[in-house]
Amino acid sequence: MELTLEAFRAIQWQRNQFEVAERDSVCISLVVSDLKIEGKQLQTVRFAFPQPSSERAMLWDADTNTWIEHPDLIAPIGRSIVGAFVKPSHTGLLLSFAGHHALGWSRWGFTAQRILVTYEA
Repeated sequence: MELTLEAFRAIQWQRNQFEVAERDSVCISLVVSDLKIEGKQLQTVRFAFPQPSSERAMLWDADTNTWIEHPDLIAPIGRSIVGAFVKPSHTGLLLSFAGHHALGWSRWGFTAQRILVTYEA
């Protein structure tokens, strides 16, 4: 099912464990554990982001107080999601996920056309 921007924004991320299940030019999909969506507590949630583009990863540099290119493009935010953000743009939806990498506070994001979600209640 397609998830609305409002429903995605309402998710309260609490260091939810996740893994990237798929990552290619067709789709990025994430499997997230122990998440509450639209009032339902769910053990496992799969998010699919079709037609991803402009993938990026940034690392906070406390010495310069700026975001810098992240050297770890495979797992830039570690294994848990602390926060997630989405906003519409002329190219689709701009998505950004925040987390704590071993190197420090990090962000990982990309543009996608929709947010699809599947889960078992």
